[in-house]
Amino acid sequence: MGLRASLLLSSWILAASATRGFPPLPQAQDLRGEVVGENNKPIAGAACTLTATSPQVQLPEQGLSVTTEEKGQFDFPGLLPGTYALTCAAVGYQPVFKGGLEVAANQTPFVQIVLPAEIIVKQRIEVTETAPTVAQQQNTTPPATINSQQLQTLPLIEQKFKAALPLVPGVVRTPDGKINIKGTSESQGLVLVDAAESVDPVTGAYSIDLPIDAIESLEVFKSAYQTEFGRFSGGLTLIQTKAPSNEWRYELNDLLPTARFEGGHLVGIQDDGPRVTFTGPIIPNKLDFIESAMYYLGKQPVRGLAWPNNITKTESFNSFTSLGLKICDQSIPPIW
Repeated sequence: MGLRASLLLSSWILAASATRGFPPLPQAQDLRGEVVGENNKPIAGAACTLTATSPQVQLPEQGLSVTTEEKGQFDFPGLLPGTYALTCAAVGYQPVFKGGLEVAANQTPFVQIVLPAEIIVKQRIEVTETAPTVAQQQNTTPPATINSQQLQTLPLIEQKFKAALPLVPGVVRTPDGKINIKGTSESQGLVLVDAAESVDPVTGAYSIDLPIDAIESLEVFKSAYQTEFGRFSGGLTLIQTKAPSNEWRYELNDLLPTARFEGGHLVGIQDDGPRVTFTGPIIPNKLDFIESAMYYLGKQPVRGLAWPNNITKTESFNSFTSLGLKICDQSIPPIW
């Protein structure tokens, strides 16, 4: 036997012995399939993840992931025979899990995954409520009200309504006698006497100072948003005067003057402010009137001058007259 024949025989023997010692490797297969919707239309871009359920098959812990093509097809190449599980999901669809997929030698399985549409929960809520009625006039703060009885009993320096305004919180009287309501000057405010404006049209100052006996009620609005009353940007003073009576009545107040003393001796009157109010019928049951009058006398000493030339004298007279006419004293029957 030659050398060449010996080498061939040795190679055949080694190959035969190697075949007996090691079993042949299993043949790898592909797993193909498609992902469609319930209407059997392919779903492109669906994510499919393959995991192994057989112990003899080794795959990454997170599995193998592929994305379907335009026609919804996917392919997992080079799989060893065994059992696998497949999970597919897409946007707008419910994910589907399919297990027990057998991959065997000499066999290329094809799997179809049908993804049902995502369930959208819709809830309709109807709320029925009646909106609250908006009042025609809403104030941030209620008005401060002073009635006629309070005006007569309050300790006022002057028996005029302007002297009573500083008793309301937020109202200040400046040294020059002007009224300041919630930071706004007198020229920015408004005074209404029985719904009639009573301010100077040029300066905006309070031009009428009523005797307090003629006032039924006095209201101070600190808010500037009372447009139904007129044009102004500050505080509002609303005065309601007393109505005439059809019976005769009269009232006297502050008749006694205040004495003035100099060097322990009575030298005259310091100040005086008598007030008188009377009301009654001019024509019974037709025409009534009310008259309220006030006289004021004040003497203020001037420092640095000798008596009796050290006196500043102030004297004034103020009156208010109101008439009430009754047009009809019987009710008129309705016309049908």
